[in-house]
Amino acid sequence: MRLKLEISKELTATILLNRSAAHLQLKNHGWAVRDCIDVLKLDPTNVKAYYRAAKACIELDKADYANGFNEKALELQVNNKVLICQRDEIRKLQVQAEKMRNLSLQSKAKDAEAKENMIQNLKVGI
Repeated sequence: MRLKLEISKELTATILLNRSAAHLQLKNHGWAVRDCIDVLKLDPTNVKAYYRAAKACIELDKADYANGFNEKALELQVNNKVLICQRDEIRKLQVQAEKMRNLSLQSKAKDAEAKENMIQNLKVGI
């Protein structure tokens, strides 16, 4: 005979949230996000799950996803200082990412221009 154990949503959420904390400590950020998402499916008001998901996304260089999780948490706890600090950190990362994208675009444009100049020089030489 097999024993079936019924676990409440609250207990399941707690277990997953604790496991997400362990994943963060072990730098398994993708797994931490997955566990937090599973917690949020069970309890969409779990601020700690949003916070940890955002924290993991920051470590994964996914500032836009981190921002989404953080904003949801701030909707639930507007004056939470930890969440506000996290939001500020995410904004800095988003600015840095935008600067990097712009530099990359500029570099690609310069490379394309240099290639075009080489092609033109080769055509003139032929």
